[in-house]
Amino acid sequence: MTSFSASQSNKEPRFRGKLYRLKKPSARTVHRYLMLLLAVPMLIWVVTGSYFVLMDLGYIRGDHYQRAQIAPITVKQLQTQKVATAEQLLALYPSLQYAELTERAGELVYKLYLQGESRWLPKVVSASKPDVLLGKISVQQAAVIASEYLPRHSVASAPPGESEQNDFSAKLITDNPPSELSARYLPVWRVDVNDAVNTSLYISASSGELVTRRHEFWRWFDLFWKWHIMDYDHGEEVDNRLLLVTAATALVSVLAGVVLLWQRRKGYFRADAKGARLRVSSRRVKHLNRQLHYLVGAVVALQLVIWLATGLYFNLSDGQARKGSVNQQAVAHALANSQPDKDKLLTPLQAAKQLQILTSNPWSTLTLKQIGANSVYVFEHQPSRYIHQCQQQTMLDAATGEPFRLSEIAATNIALASFKGAASLADVSLMQAPIAELPKFCDPLWRITLNHDVKPQLAANSAPSAASAQTRVYVHSKTGQVIAHKNADSDLADLMFKLHFMDYLNQGSFNNPFSWIFALLALTLSLSGAYWVVENIRLRRYRFRLCRERL
Repeated sequence: MTSFSASQSNKEPRFRGKLYRLKKPSARTVHRYLMLLLAVPMLIWVVTGSYFVLMDLGYIRGDHYQRAQIAPITVKQLQTQKVATAEQLLALYPSLQYAELTERAGELVYKLYLQGESRWLPKVVSASKPDVLLGKISVQQAAVIASEYLPRHSVASAPPGESEQNDFSAKLITDNPPSELSARYLPVWRVDVNDAVNTSLYISASSGELVTRRHEFWRWFDLFWKWHIMDYDHGEEVDNRLLLVTAATALVSVLAGVVLLWQRRKGYFRADAKGARLRVSSRRVKHLNRQLHYLVGAVVALQLVIWLATGLYFNLSDGQARKGSVNQQAVAHALANSQPDKDKLLTPLQAAKQLQILTSNPWSTLTLKQIGANSVYVFEHQPSRYIHQCQQQTMLDAATGEPFRLSEIAATNIALASFKGAASLADVSLMQAPIAELPKFCDPLWRITLNHDVKPQLAANSAPSAASAQTRVYVHSKTGQVIAHKNADSDLADLMFKLHFMDYLNQGSFNNPFSWIFALLALTLSLSGAYWVVENIRLRRYRFRLCRERL
C-alpha cells in the first residue's frame, strides 16, 4: 500500500498534456475571414455601383423618349371651341386648385386638379363644356400618343382591348399594376414596343399623358438598386438592418485590409540582384493577381472607406433630416381660396391674344393657377420633364394681362408659409445659376433665409429656446414652387452625397469622371479579391489556427 505525505497530498496534480488556445487575430486573419463572409455582398455592391455610374442616368430614365413635335394651340381654336372661363370652372368645381388647358387626342380639354384629390388623377372635361366628364382614351388614341414619343414607329388603327399592331402592343391596366408602375396612376394603357430594349410606355387612360416609361436598362437599374441597398422587397428602405450589419462588418474588414497593406508594403515587389528597377517577383497568375490586388487596393483604399462610412450615415440618419424638410409643409395655392373676383380675370382667349403681342412663340399648354396673391396664366412653349430644367414658358397676370414676375415679397410669403412654426426673416436674395447648393437648376431661384429655434414647431407651446438655427428656403422665381429647405442637417447630407458620389465637380450627379475611374478600379479590386477567396478555399486555408502551450 502506497502512502502519501501531507505535502504531496496538497499538491495539485500536474497536467502533462497540451493546452490549446486561439491565436490572437491579426489584420490578415480579420481581413481574410471577414472577406470570406462578405465576398458576395461586396462584389454585388461594386458591380451594381459600377452600373449606376457608367450608365448615363438620363438614358436610364428615358429622357430620350421625347415628343418630336407638339401641335400648338392657336387663338383660332380657342375662338372656335369657345373655351370655358375661370368663373365657369369655379362655379362647377368650387374646390378647384388649378386648371390646365391642353389637347388630348385632337380635342381641347381641361385637366382640373381639385383640393383633397390625387394630383395624379385630374378630372378631364371638355374645354367648351366643362360639365361633361370625358371617358378613357381608346387603344388607338393611346397608340398614337405613344408613337409621338417614338417617331421612328408608325401606328395604325388597332382593335380594342389587348392588341398588337406592327411593332406595338397595348393593354389597359386597371388594377394589379406591375412592380415598375405605381398604382396611383391607374388606369393606364401600357404600350409595349417591339424594340431592342423592350420599351414600355405608360399612358394615362384619363389624361392621355405619358406618366412613366421603362426599358430593359431601367429595369436592370431598379433590380440593381434593390441589391445595392439590400432591400429585396420594394427597394425603398435604405435604413434596413441587413445593410447596417453588412456595411459595418465590411468597414471593419476594409480597415483591416488597410492595416495589412501597410504592414506588407515592402513585400509587393522584389529588387533584382543588381539593384535595378523593381520588377514583379513571379509570373504566375496567383502572384500577379496578389500584386494587382495590393496595388489597386492602395489606390482605392481611402475611397472604399469613404463609400462604406457614408453608406452607414445614410442608413442611420433620418431621411427627412437629410433633405432638410423636417420643418417643411405644403403651401396651398388654390384658385378657389385666394381670388374673390374671378369674373374680373381675363378669359383664355383674351390671355392668348395678349400673348401674341409679347411673343410669337407657339404654346401647347395653358395653366391657370394661383401664385401667392396673384392668379396667373402660364403658357408653356416647350414641356420640361424636370423642374431643374430651364422652364420655357411665359407667365401673364390673369387680371391685367401684364407679364408676371414673382416679387421678393411674394417669394418671402411663400417661404414663410412653407415653414412649420415661428420664424423671422434674416435675408432674401435672388440666386443666379449655377447655384452651389442646387447645381442642376437652370432658372434663378429666390433664397429666403429664416432664423428660428432649433425646434420651431414647439415654439408656440413652450418658452423660446436659447439655441437658434437657420433654414434657407429656395423658391422658383418663375413658378413660385418651393424647391428645397436647406439647413445644417441637409448641409451634412450634401457633403456625404458629394463624398459618396465623388461629385467633386459639383455637377449634382454620380455620372462623373471620378466615379467612372474608381468604379473600374474597385471592380478590378473585387474581382482579384474574389479570385483570392476562391484560391484560399481551394487550398483549405480557412480554418482556425491554434497555438498550443505546455503547462
